[in-house]
Amino acid sequence: MNRLLSWSAVLALWSGSAVALERHAIAVLKFEDATGLVHAQGGMAREYGRQLQQELGARGAFRMVANGPFGPGIAAPELAGDAEPDAASAIRLGKDTGARYLVVGRLTRYAEQGGTRYKRAYLGGGRNEQVSDGGSLHVALRVIDTRDGSVAWQRDIGAHTEATVTEMALQPTEPGEDDGAPTARAVRAAVIETVDYLECELALRDRCLAEYADPNVPPDAGAR
Repeated sequence: MNRLLSWSAVLALWSGSAVALERHAIAVLKFEDATGLVHAQGGMAREYGRQLQQELGARGAFRMVANGPFGPGIAAPELAGDAEPDAASAIRLGKDTGARYLVVGRLTRYAEQGGTRYKRAYLGGGRNEQVSDGGSLHVALRVIDTRDGSVAWQRDIGAHTEATVTEMALQPTEPGEDDGAPTARAVRAAVIETVDYLECELALRDRCLAEYADPNVPPDAGAR
C-alpha cells in the first residue's frame, strides 16, 4: 500500500482542519481607564489594548481587523461605558471593518500593597527597591456582535500578580515599558485572563464554559 497521501487527500485534510480552526474576525476598541491611577494617566488602558490586540492575533482562533500592530484600538465612545451600546454604530462599524465581534470595556480598578525601601550595599552606596505584596487589575469586558449590535458576552475579568522586589528605575516608565513594574505585570496578567476567556467563549466552547459559569469561581480566580 502506498504510504504517501494523494494531493486530494492532503487538501481534504487541510480543509477539515480549516473548518475546525475557524478564525473569528474581531476588532479591539479603545478601552477606558477608570482606575484613578494618577501616575499612569491612562497608560495602563493603552498598554492593555495594545497587548490585547497582539495576544488575540497570536491565537489561532482569532483574526484581527482594522487594528495596527501597535495601535491603541478603535475609538468608539458610543459603544463604551455601562449603558446599552448603540446598535446602529456597532452594526456600521462591523460593516466598515469586517469584524464579526467588537471587544470593548474599561479598566475599573487597580490595587497593590507594598512600598519602597533603601537597600545599603556592602561597599557603600545602595539602591531603592520597590517591594510589592501583589497587585490586581480588574477589567469590565464586553463583546458586541456586529450582526445586530447586541452584547453577546460580558464579564468582569480580574488578574493578580505575585509578590516581587524590583530595583527602582531612575526615571519613571510607561506601563509596559518595564516588564518588571507592578503595573506592567498586572496589565500582562489581565490580558492573558481576557484572551483565555474570549478563546473559551468564542472558540473552544468546551468544559471551560462550565468553569466560567460556576458561581463558586470568582471572576478573578482564573477559571481555566
